[in-house]
Amino acid sequence: MRASVPWLIVPVALLALGSGCNSRPMPEPEPIPVYDNLGEQAVEVAVLSALTAQPPPGIYDPRVEMSDQDFQQLTWNYYVASPGRAWAVESREPRRVVGVIERTRYRLRVEVTWDDHWARASILDSTGLGQQDGQIHRRAVGWLRKLEQRLRDELSRLAAN
Repeated sequence: MRASVPWLIVPVALLALGSGCNSRPMPEPEPIPVYDNLGEQAVEVAVLSALTAQPPPGIYDPRVEMSDQDFQQLTWNYYVASPGRAWAVESREPRRVVGVIERTRYRLRVEVTWDDHWARASILDSTGLGQQDGQIHRRAVGWLRKLEQRLRDELSRLAAN
């Protein structure tokens, strides 16, 4: 019976050691180029589209500046359409949008900021994803990288119009 005790300890120790394998260093924001022919509204639409995985309506023309009222109506659609998608738009302010993924066991908040030349997505905070000491669960890093790629694609698509 004594010989079986070490066999119980080994799997428990391996499980404890393996739990850290899902952690990754918190990623530095990657600069994503903002094209010269995109105005402030077009960049914000690209950010909202990337977060919600919803393209702008077919009538949207990134080369035409919209009135404030029309632009607010257009961007409101991203708030009401985002439930059920990976990211939801939590808040907006000039040159900054905060997005969130919320599920039963975890929550991840990111901010996307931009200027005339670069956009960047970075993790603000999380719950249930082991964020501590500069580390976070690998899934959060993957979600951030996918968001960055969608933002690159959306900025490129709008700039080509």
